[in-house]
Amino acid sequence: MTDTRQLRILKGLTTHLEGIIPLNGYDFDLTGRVYRGKARFGAEEPVPFVSILESMRPDPRPMEAGNERLNREERWELLIQGWLKENREYPTDDLYLLKGAVEKRLSEIIAVDGQGNPVAPRHVYRLGGLIVGLRIGPGVVRAATPQVGGTEAFYLPILVIYAINLADPYA
Repeated sequence: MTDTRQLRILKGLTTHLEGIIPLNGYDFDLTGRVYRGKARFGAEEPVPFVSILESMRPDPRPMEAGNERLNREERWELLIQGWLKENREYPTDDLYLLKGAVEKRLSEIIAVDGQGNPVAPRHVYRLGGLIVGLRIGPGVVRAATPQVGGTEAFYLPILVIYAINLADPYA
């Protein structure tokens, strides 16, 4: 079965964020630790890890085009969450570092030089042409909630902008 454009975008984001590894200059290793569509995690999850979820609020005003309004520009809000092993003295400090690593890695997808040329390789820039834009953050780092199982985490909203033909969501 062919993946839809949205699923290909999610897979592209997952793969790209898994590039947060020491070999690429990061202080974290997210190899195999980037999840999508998973909201519940247990103590058995190896840290650090991040999760990509869809926002509960779809864009109510898509930019439609064409006679039958089948072509449109979608603005898709996603939320990236991240967790680490707790630093007992300053529980949220290291989360700012992980959030920064995720922000830096995401910025590679849209970075251009002074002449407007992509900085990253073609398969990275705009996820190889899957998207037309990406807006990042601002994110927040939150302390643990008092409920049982509450833990510190960062939350980073991103807005993915892409074009789609509703008659062929697999294109």
